Formats: sequence, C-alpha cells, structure tokens
Amino acid sequence: MFVMEQGLLKRMLLGEQGGGMPPAPDRLDAIIEQFERGAGDLVATIQRMPDSAFEETIQFPIGPGPNGPTMGDWTKQAFAWFLLADQIHHRGQLSVYLRLAGGRVPAIYGPSGDEPWR
Repeated sequence: MFVMEQGLLKRMLLGEQGGGMPPAPDRLDAIIEQFERGAGDLVATIQRMPDSAFEETIQFPIGPGPNGPTMGDWTKQAFAWFLLADQIHHRGQLSVYLRLAGGRVPAIYGPSGDEPWR
C-alpha cells in the first residue's frame, strides 16, 4: 500500500492523472527497494515544486456513483494530506496485525510495549 500510494502521489503532483494505482511489487526485497527509491523520488519532486503548485487541483474519486466513482476536485496539498493520513491509518493496522500474529510491535508512533523508550 505504501509503495503504491507513493507512486500515486508523485503522479498526481506531476499532473499525470488516470491509469489507476501503480502495480504492487510481488517480492519483499522488491517492495523495500521500490519504497526507498520512491521515497527519494517523491521528496525530490516535492522540493522542485513551487508552493503555488500545491493549490492546483486534480481529479480523484470522492465516493461511489451510479456508473463508477464520483470524481471531485482536490488541491494537490489536500490530496497529499489525504494520502499521509491513509498511510498513518495503515501503519496502525499493521501494528494490530503484528500483535495478533504474535509479532513484536515496533516503536512506530513512540514507545510501544515491545520497544519502550528508556
């Protein structure tokens, strides 16, 4: 999810709308490599953009419609915040799944029961 959303945000910031979500890698090492490369690419894209570009609008689904998703206008800034909040949500989900599977929960939002700060 994180890799796909990074790619989606970069495309939207560059005005490359349409085409759906980027494909997900199928191996863990490919996911890690693509995430690390994609994070650097996304940061570089954001740094090159003038502040005024974040007020430009893009089209993205805002809900269901009778013939497919209902599209709406988002500023690029609002869309970036939306994806950040979605990634925060998915990190929280991952910590729950880790706990349910008997794994250790890392200190992703501060100390956890498994990784306390000392």
